Amino acid sequence: MLKIKFKNLAGVSAISVLMISLATFEDVFAKDVQAGEQQASGTNELEEVVVTARKREERLQDVPIAMTSLSADAISDAGINDVMDVIDIIPSTTFEPGDDRVSANVTLRGVNRSLRSDEPAFGLYRDGVYVGGQISALPDFMDLANIEVLRGPQGGLYGRNAAAGAISFTSAAPELESKANLQIQAANKERTEIQGMINTPLVEDTLLLRAAFLYEDQDSGFNYNPVLRQELDAEENMAARIRLKWQASEALDLLFTYENTDRECASCGLASLITSAEAGGAAFAIASIPGLGPVDITESITGLDEGDLRNNRRDFKDSLEVDQDIWILEGNYATDLGTYTGIVSYRSVDLTGQRDNDHTILGDKTDRRDIEQDSLFVELRFASDFEGPFNFVTGVNFFQEDRVYDTDQLVRIFPGIVGGNFTTGDNAFNVFLRDYAGLPDVVRQNLIGAGFGIEGAMLEDGSPLPIVTDGNGFSGESGASFLADTNNDQELDSFAWFIEADYDLSERLNVWASLRYTRDEKSIDFEQLVTNCDFACHAFLRNVLALNRVFLADGTTIDTSTSQLIAVFDDTVTFSQWSPGAGVTFRPRDDLTLYAKVVTGFKAGGFNENAGRVEDLPLEEEESIGYEVGTNINLFGGSTALRVAAFYHERSDTVIAIDDPSLPPGTNLIGASNADVDTWGFEVELASRPIDGLEINASLGYLDAEFAEFNALRNGVATDLSGNQVPLVYDWTASLQASYRHDITDTGLQMFYYGLFTAKKDGWLDEGNSFEADDVNRLNFKIGVESESWRLVAFVDNAFDDVDIAYQNPRNQFRTYTPGRTYGVQFSKDFDF
Repeated sequence: MLKIKFKNLAGVSAISVLMISLATFEDVFAKDVQAGEQQASGTNELEEVVVTARKREERLQDVPIAMTSLSADAISDAGINDVMDVIDIIPSTTFEPGDDRVSANVTLRGVNRSLRSDEPAFGLYRDGVYVGGQISALPDFMDLANIEVLRGPQGGLYGRNAAAGAISFTSAAPELESKANLQIQAANKERTEIQGMINTPLVEDTLLLRAAFLYEDQDSGFNYNPVLRQELDAEENMAARIRLKWQASEALDLLFTYENTDRECASCGLASLITSAEAGGAAFAIASIPGLGPVDITESITGLDEGDLRNNRRDFKDSLEVDQDIWILEGNYATDLGTYTGIVSYRSVDLTGQRDNDHTILGDKTDRRDIEQDSLFVELRFASDFEGPFNFVTGVNFFQEDRVYDTDQLVRIFPGIVGGNFTTGDNAFNVFLRDYAGLPDVVRQNLIGAGFGIEGAMLEDGSPLPIVTDGNGFSGESGASFLADTNNDQELDSFAWFIEADYDLSERLNVWASLRYTRDEKSIDFEQLVTNCDFACHAFLRNVLALNRVFLADGTTIDTSTSQLIAVFDDTVTFSQWSPGAGVTFRPRDDLTLYAKVVTGFKAGGFNENAGRVEDLPLEEEESIGYEVGTNINLFGGSTALRVAAFYHERSDTVIAIDDPSLPPGTNLIGASNADVDTWGFEVELASRPIDGLEINASLGYLDAEFAEFNALRNGVATDLSGNQVPLVYDWTASLQASYRHDITDTGLQMFYYGLFTAKKDGWLDEGNSFEADDVNRLNFKIGVESESWRLVAFVDNAFDDVDIAYQNPRNQFRTYTPGRTYGVQFSKDFDF
């Protein structure tokens, strides 16, 4: 049950009083300078921003939500190419690329997911369609109309998994005129990017077509593997979108969208590097193997230096192919009472790839994965347009998702681990022992211990276990190996009903309430097995990994406990939740909005990707409640807009990554619903046009996200981490954007300047708060020439060439670093025909 922490609410209340005082001061100040403002406003007045955050068109000024809206022009000026660029300019928000290339995550106000088995904590929407899921479906940034980021729980209208908020990407819709655009970009790292768009009426005023395409090719990068001579962040991406709009009548329109993305790459982004703490990272945690550990891990292995991005040595080639198709059909029918909207969408994602899972030249673990995810989304809603004080939005939606997750993981047992000697020579394992662990070339060890290599040991069927004395192990210098195959097939049926209604108590005072019912039914068909497992494999699994029940190919077993290596698990679970919310909005003037609200959130439970025991597969649902007060103020005759919000947020039964309790520490990571998280903070956003041609946007966020209760399993020991800060979250985030245009000729040519400075300060990389995150300071800038129809721009991103830690996995083994300096030129041309 959620319990309000009044000490944190007191801080939010104090900030709300400050905002009300600010509004009062501004009211007095406005009266004193009203005449001057009216004279100064002129061309400096900010353009009115219209948003659809509440499923209907409203002025951003009037919306009682902490949100950021980016128009197509803002996206173009800032050179926004991916989600990380968006996140950089939004307060209290971070982006985590993950370490497996399919679990990228956006953290809003400290709310995130701890590992890829968990559902994401934010609602992701593309052209009105929910596309959330365990496999990231972040959009290609081509021909977008706007991006809206809603912070805080959005339980009413967005619902499923929107405990952190919602992000909505809207593609540009077909228009009446005939026009086209072509954009070409060339940059360092041998990168080329081409975008194009064409818009034309097929039947005048009735049938409109808009098509867009994107081609990206990068042959070099920041991460390089000299062993296999592979650029790990090289990629090739092709995407295309077709939108067809039919204006059947004044009241009825239909919009059809089809989009395809085909991406091939090594890592589809920056690769993860081993950390010095992991010391070269043998997947079986070599420092803890009986008979060898502990070892000194203060020195790095040659060629595996942490942060040495161009010396990322691996012995297994990384690759990834992602093919995605999405179909959307939306219809709108307007009546005197309101608008009926229907959306139906089908999305298919196929992902195949392989990677060096130990991130080293040691060759101890590699994996291949084949993922298929198909989803169907249907929503029907009605938005009223009554003349009176009462209006509402209500609807139902259905989301169905089928996911097939097949992972084959090859685990190699190094020479001599099972009985016998570590042999001399330069195989990878001996290089590790000599150069890193400081052990002599020949070491007599029986690391497996009792039960193997001991005369008289027997199988259950009475046959003897062989005694192994070969110093080369079982398969020469490559060692013995086995294949671990995990098949995790899941199905989801999610149904929701929602309503949000508001009532004008007076011309200036409005109250609103929302309610959503969500019902998720999840089914899992899980199989986990090991094939090609010889006696070395059995001994390794049993004595090193403590998997004491080993199934042989002929059906015989070695069984010394109730743990099992091979698991078959089928289950269906249902999660349901009512999510209410309510708020009050006060507009003392047309240019001033004050609001307060309380909203609940819900994130369905699910299943871990794998676990040593089937009873550890399920994950519980998460509940949350958020309180927020804020104000939106237009200043100085409309040339400046200020948005301020303060919030407090509670989450219960949050899924956090822990050591698998059935396996030795460091062997496997699973999620467990065993943490409560409290978050509070404030955010400030400013947009201003102080003089003609100059636009300034700034943001500042403060965030305190801590574990209210969290008993973690660390190194096999229960550890109380209550009071620690949530990892991969920064206390302070800030950004400052400025763009300036001025005429250089009387023919319409203008010079264009743009700069963006972002900063993130005070954060942790792990739940134990042992690894402090790098403070991030980043500068991007552009300079160019433009006319009404073309633009030529030179750009530099990350001008300081700062490379910071962007992600660290929960076991503190692998890290992903932000990109270094990139630079290039971009040319775009508009065509009318």
